[in-house]
Amino acid sequence: MIETAGALAAVADIVAEIRPDGIYVGPADLSASLGCTNSLDDRDFSEAISTVLTACAPHGVPVGVHATDVDTALRFRELGCTLVTCFSDMPSLESAAGAAIGRLKATDRRSP
Repeated sequence: MIETAGALAAVADIVAEIRPDGIYVGPADLSASLGCTNSLDDRDFSEAISTVLTACAPHGVPVGVHATDVDTALRFRELGCTLVTCFSDMPSLESAAGAAIGRLKATDRRSP
């Protein structure tokens, strides 16, 4: 996992020497370590992702990353990330619970 500035600095050596089955980027932790946002619109973060992809490509090591929404997932995929997770437990549960509550309220036939 690449989640710190130190891991980012060592990613080329890690990939060349260890040849892992894949590298996964933790964008929230990595951006916090770099002092930037975890947005691809942030130059520092975007360059970090590029560094990982560039280190992995010559060795055929796939790069994975977590995205917070579908649009970001598509952008990561366009850059070359081959494993992109797009959902996590809390936001998914909150969304599903909100939808269920909204539907129940909309069909509530009790008088106000």
